[in-house]
Amino acid sequence: MAETFDWTITRGDSFNEPLTFKVWDAGTSAYVPVDLTGSTFTFTVKKDPAKDDTARLIQKVWSVHTDPTNGITTLELDPDETEVDPNPKPGWSADIQWEPAAGECKTIHGVLRVKQDVTKTRQLGG
Repeated sequence: MAETFDWTITRGDSFNEPLTFKVWDAGTSAYVPVDLTGSTFTFTVKKDPAKDDTARLIQKVWSVHTDPTNGITTLELDPDETEVDPNPKPGWSADIQWEPAAGECKTIHGVLRVKQDVTKTRQLGG
């Protein structure tokens, strides 16, 4: 499991990021998947991380996982959820909070860069 993330998205686009959670198993001397069954994840993006969650630009909560017994979940954002202000460097503050079914909550900190979209209209079905 990475300690940080650094992602770039385009404003108004879908964003799908698979996340795999593994831990070191000393008995097998290998990384093994963490069972995510019953886990809840919260992805939050803010301009100012010190503000409360009402100041969020994006917040996505999910508890349905791609392959929970193999430690795989996917953060999925719809175009409407990425319709946020493009940002200057270094990017907006973001984190993913992981609440396992049992055990302590863990947080992974990161940066989300939002690039300005050029095309403003969506051509659906055409």
